[in-house]
Amino acid sequence: MRGRRGFWRATIALLIVPIPAWPQKHQVPAPQRDFTIFFGRDSTVISARDKAAIAQAAMNAKNLMGLRGRVDVRGYVDTSMSKAKSNALSERMAKAVRDELVRDGIDAEKVDYSGEGKTQLLKQTPDGVREPINCRVEIRIH
Repeated sequence: MRGRRGFWRATIALLIVPIPAWPQKHQVPAPQRDFTIFFGRDSTVISARDKAAIAQAAMNAKNLMGLRGRVDVRGYVDTSMSKAKSNALSERMAKAVRDELVRDGIDAEKVDYSGEGKTQLLKQTPDGVREPINCRVEIRIH
């Protein structure tokens, strides 16, 4: 009889005492490869907040790019201006971001940039419509 009582007491004690959890491995997420910088109307001025995002992109690029790695910088604008003006502005925006990446330590030879004008709109609008979300530069690390 005592054997059974001791067994049940031990079983109950085991159920009450918390079992320590298995140690969890902390998984570090992969560095971000895509960044988007938004610009004001007809502007190539990069805000302080966006400079910080570009600095983060540069740091990630340094960590991710091997010998053949590249950074693509593409500028886009809204449909409010002519094709010639939109192409020129999107090119200047992309160049401004590229220049900031170079200042942050990325080799200029590894950065491709271009102005894509009013293509690949984030928000579809008819011609002649201002849409701030479409005025952007996208950075992609390969």
